[in-house]
Formats: sequence, C-alpha cells, structure tokens
Amino acid sequence: MSEVGDAEETPEITPINIELGEQAERFSGFVIVRLDADQVPAESWTGDSLIELANAYGLQDLVDLLDEVGQPQSRRLINRSLLENLPRLEATARENGAPLRGSLADYWRIDLRNSESNIEEFAARLNELSVVASAYAELTVSGPGVFNASSNTRFMEQGYLLAAPQGINAPFAWGQTGGGGAGVGFTILEQGWLATHEELQNKPLTHLFGDNTFDHAGRLTAQEYIESVNHGTAALGIVLAENNLTGIVGVAADNISTQIVSYYNATDNSHVNVAEAIITALPSMTAGDVLLLEAQRDFRPVEVDEADFHAIQTAVGNGMIVIEPAGNGGHNIDDLLAEESGAIMVGAMLSNDNHNRQRDSNYGTRVNCSAWGENVTTCGYIGTNGALVADDPQAYTAKFGGTSSAAAIIAGVSLLVQAVAQANGQRLSACSLRELLRDPNNGIVSQIIFMDRVIGPMPNLEAILTNVLAGTIPHCQFWP
Repeated sequence: MSEVGDAEETPEITPINIELGEQAERFSGFVIVRLDADQVPAESWTGDSLIELANAYGLQDLVDLLDEVGQPQSRRLINRSLLENLPRLEATARENGAPLRGSLADYWRIDLRNSESNIEEFAARLNELSVVASAYAELTVSGPGVFNASSNTRFMEQGYLLAAPQGINAPFAWGQTGGGGAGVGFTILEQGWLATHEELQNKPLTHLFGDNTFDHAGRLTAQEYIESVNHGTAALGIVLAENNLTGIVGVAADNISTQIVSYYNATDNSHVNVAEAIITALPSMTAGDVLLLEAQRDFRPVEVDEADFHAIQTAVGNGMIVIEPAGNGGHNIDDLLAEESGAIMVGAMLSNDNHNRQRDSNYGTRVNCSAWGENVTTCGYIGTNGALVADDPQAYTAKFGGTSSAAAIIAGVSLLVQAVAQANGQRLSACSLRELLRDPNNGIVSQIIFMDRVIGPMPNLEAILTNVLAGTIPHCQFWP
C-alpha cells in the first residue's frame, strides 16, 4: 500500500486486505467484458455462457480467443434472474439525468483464476474485437478497513459521537424528532457479519443477496475468515448498535429496516460481485434510502470499476443515497475519477484535535466529507477471552479504522439527517445531502492548513440539522 505522509507522526497501523491477505494481488482473476449491444442485443439471448453466445451469433474471433485460453467458465455479470428489473431501473436513472453507457445486461464475467494467461493481455486482445465495447482485468475487492490486532484494550467511550469539534455531535440529532433514524431504509454491502452479536441480534436485518462468509469458514483462510466476518460486524455496529445498557450505541440506533447484500459468492469462492449486489438491492429500496458500500478495489473506490460505476449511477439515478469509501491507498483520486457517479465519497481523518488526514486515506476534491479513520470503538474482533475471534457475540474493539469506519459513520449521519428531514415533511435528494455534508460551514475541517479540505469536513450534525430545520437546503442535480 502506498503511503502519503501527514504533517505529524501518526500511530502505526497494520492494514489487512480481506480478500488476499498479506500477498495481495491487484487483479481478481476475472476479466469483465461489455459486448456491443447493436451486434448482440442482450434481451435476445437467454444463455448463461459467453462461449455459447459467441457460437450462436457466429462470433468466430471471440470463439477463437476463448478457445486459446481453454474455454474458461463465464457468466453474465448480472444474473439472468435479476434482468427483469434492470431495464426499468436503468430507464429511471436515465430519466433523472444519469448518463449511463450501455446496460449492465451487456456485461459478462470470464473466470481466468486457474489460467496461466496474462489477464491484462487477454483483456487487451478482447478490446481489439469489433463485438467488444470494452474489456478490462477486474481489480480485487476488499473491505476498506484497518485494524490493529496488537492493541486489544476495550474503550467504552465513542469519541466520534461526541460534540464538535471532537466528533459528529450525534446527541444533538438524537434530541430532534426523528433523530434516531427511523423511517429511512438502510442497505449495506459487505461480505461477512455476526448476526448474533449482542448489539445486532435484535435488529431487523435481512440478508438479501450473496453469501455471508461467517457460514463458509472452510472456503477461506483463517485470516480471510476472521477479518471478513469482523469487518461487517464492526461496520454494522457503528451504524446500528442497540441503545441499551451494554457495549456501544450506533450512530442511528433506532430499529432501522436493514438489508445486507454480500459481494461474496461461496459457489465459486469469489469476492467481487459488487455491481450485481447493488442492482439486487434497488427494487426493495425507496428514493432517499441509504446504501453503504463497504468495499474498495485495489485500495481505490469501487467506482474505478466500469460495471460498479454503472451500478452506482443507476442507484443514484433511482434516488438512492450512496455512501462510498474513498479507499485506503493514499492516492489522489482526482487522477482516477473523470466522471460523476453521484456517490458521497468519504475520506478518513485522525481522531486527534487537528483532524488531519489518516495517512492511508485517499484524498482529493472528489472526496466530499470525512470522519474518524482510527481508534473507533465498535463491535467485533476481540472476544471476551482477549483473543482475535469471529464468533463471540460480546466481542468489541477500540481500534477499527480506515475509510471503512469513516464511511459507516457518514452512513449513520445520512440516516439521521434524512430521518429528521422526513419528520419535518421533506425527503432529501442525494445531491442535496451531499452538498450539506461537503459544506465546510457544516463541519470540522483539518486544522493543518496544507491538508485542509483534501478529504472534506467531518459533519457537525448540529450545524447540518439547523439548516434542515430552517429549510435552508441546497437544491442541485448531479447531471444536466
């Protein structure tokens, strides 16, 4: 992981790549292909294999290329069972201005994990074919979290919830009508979680798509298993932990209806199904609901992937509020993202008084807001026996961080702001909420001048909700 130094020394943090552990690779082993819809209309093909399609349409160049690599397994990027809803979702997004390119129905996934072929070269050769609109080697997906397993002291004080300038001032929101988050739908993209944790067991959680790594320990390494399950448990705890006499309290602790979609597929042991999970969630969401993407690709935001970008645009074009971690690669993502997805991009800041950038957080003007990316107390990781575990319903940590913790905090903030707005007769658009969150007058920015605003402000709920209650809400749109 590349690192960008801060103005002052920061604590040593041990990063863990959920999917591939210490020997992390850039590419997932899959190649994604978008076919030219004019040559191969998606609605006219009902098969599940790209080689079958190529033979049926007489695409000999594509057949020959697939033969060269041993006719690898392939499937649609979006499962055929989901295609019934896709035209409506994409049409709505376009009506609302989203400049979608093609359709996700035109995308295919080729599995080269067991091939000796160079996947970048293979993708380049696919791009030479007239029937191929685009092809690329897919980047790995992992949770954008950081956890230091060597520091297992349990801290009960959640400083990120406290009044500004220390935290987001959640107690101010809790004192408002609707200030617990009720009435707003919430969906989280993860790959593992412990549903029986004492802070989550009474929550209305619906597992909607994909597989929970907790149920598939035998398919994963010990590190992958422990980290993936705890990552989801920690993120859910930040947002939803129950307001009771034990443990912690979530930013939005009301019994919010919550859907979980997983990008893990146990059948082929892949951790990459982000776009498919997003599209699956949309039909059961309502415009103004919050969708948290707890994932990054190659330490960059998931929208660097063409299909993920399309799915995010579709979600925002259907009115959803998408919270996307900027990722933990120390990159200026202004160099990576040229188009507008409509997502709220979240960076990670330190918990100190200066609130400067956490050193691994990506940054840039595209990053809209930020929150604590270190020393976050939440559910999971350290069990009552003091060891790193995945199945202890009383496990907690005080060392969760990265853009994972920051994005989860911002998701909680978004739920509270939307719920208070709704209780006062409004339902904020994704663009309006993003403008409120990115306004430095509504939050706390880095106190180190040359670092200022590279990751956006940490929200101050008192300032934001004062605007909402007064009706001072920005009106904007992402696309002309």
